[in-house]
Amino acid sequence: MGLADAEPDQSAVAGGHRADRSGAQLALVYAYQAADMGAVEPITFLRLIWASLIGYVFFAQIPDIWTLLGGFIIFASATYVVRREARLRRAKAAS
Repeated sequence: MGLADAEPDQSAVAGGHRADRSGAQLALVYAYQAADMGAVEPITFLRLIWASLIGYVFFAQIPDIWTLLGGFIIFASATYVVRREARLRRAKAAS
């Protein structure tokens, strides 16, 4: 089924989705311009949680142990980097 075969309501939903995703990407670009990447990047990891919740609620998919372990590693790494950068920033400001 191509875009030409879509019903008008399907085309409207697809267009709304494209506009929504474009707006989200633009907001992320502005966030990276306005704030330190270390502050913004952990927020993007929330997509892992949302994707897991949507998969569970709408598709009855339960994440396996490897998915959970991978998500934990990503979360722990991001937390470590943000805390380390904050510590380095404080040390640099104190000297």
